[in-house]
Amino acid sequence: MDPNGSLAMPVATIGIINSINNANIISRYSSTYDGISGHANVFAGGLVTFNDGDIQNSANMGDVRFQNTSNIDTSNVTFNTDATSGGSTTKYRYGTIVGGIASAVLSDKSRIYDSSNSGTILGVSKNFSRAGGILGLAIYRELEYGNLLTIYSVGSSITSRTTYANIQDSILSNCINYGDVAALTITVSIYTTATERVTVEDNLFDITQPVEGYYYYGYATRDYGSYTYIYTRSGTEERPGINASAGGVIGYGLSVMRRMMNHGQISSTDVAGGVVGATVVIDSSQYVQIDTAINYGTVRAFDKGTSQSGYANFNSTDIMDYETIRDHFYAVDDEYIFPDTLSDIRIFPENKRGIGGIFGRLQRGSGLRMYGANDSNSTFNFIVNMDPNVDLIG
Repeated sequence: MDPNGSLAMPVATIGIINSINNANIISRYSSTYDGISGHANVFAGGLVTFNDGDIQNSANMGDVRFQNTSNIDTSNVTFNTDATSGGSTTKYRYGTIVGGIASAVLSDKSRIYDSSNSGTILGVSKNFSRAGGILGLAIYRELEYGNLLTIYSVGSSITSRTTYANIQDSILSNCINYGDVAALTITVSIYTTATERVTVEDNLFDITQPVEGYYYYGYATRDYGSYTYIYTRSGTEERPGINASAGGVIGYGLSVMRRMMNHGQISSTDVAGGVVGATVVIDSSQYVQIDTAINYGTVRAFDKGTSQSGYANFNSTDIMDYETIRDHFYAVDDEYIFPDTLSDIRIFPENKRGIGGIFGRLQRGSGLRMYGANDSNSTFNFIVNMDPNVDLIG
């Protein structure tokens, strides 16, 4: 159902129109009943949980704050980390999926126009979380792998249904987020950190990299005249999954976006983006349709604490208070965000976490592309990040 009006000024006639929520939606009833325990995933939105129609001229002013208190269970949160699958999710439980306007969209029929969020959006789970200032989740695979069945399909072997969701064609237009957004987990997927010794010809070796006269177990090098030994991390084709993803507009996924803006502070233990936390391309190459996306807010990484401390920062009694979260941010130039390298990252690969001004992380299966050529099929125009402390793409 496409609304009336023009592309620049769409007009919906049926749906949620001229509506405001000013109540907090939280998982805390009292100091005795605080948080949710159990396998079930929680989906919560400021105006709707799942959207498959039109929302226009509406606002959420209340907080959406949910916590799953269950223990770590890596067997129930899994990812496909090979080169062709891009680190896509294959199963998750204990999840908190929250959004300022909607938790998730179900198909290409979803439209969210001229709407705003000013509440704090917070998803906390030791295992899995998605949080977005406007929309928490915009990828159909994660709906089904989170045990949510609908009438739709992605057109693959996941289901036998033939009505395709095509969520990438759902539309967000003229929306703005003012609220702080956070997705926090203890579990974080990482790249393999195994080391190996490789040989590099001297004429290919970066001469700025220090050459040691003896070995360290780590990343030292040794010069043998015509060639150089380098100890470095082993290069792999793996694509780590994403346990926590927060975005100023979309927590995880991708849709058509026109004139979207974020003014809030976006933070995560894993991946965060001023506009989109992360998106994945796995079934086929996708045409990106983003026309004007601006981040005026800040994007930060949350320090959950160490295993030796029992993840003290994450397990703080006030973790559902955003000011407590703010107290435990990494420094903007911390190695967690910008890994330290000896010199040339082409020779010395590292694992960059994914804290970015527009996108936190782009996940892509081998041989697949994200097109943004500003042609008849794709648009990637007027993309602006105003946070000087993070890269455009994390």
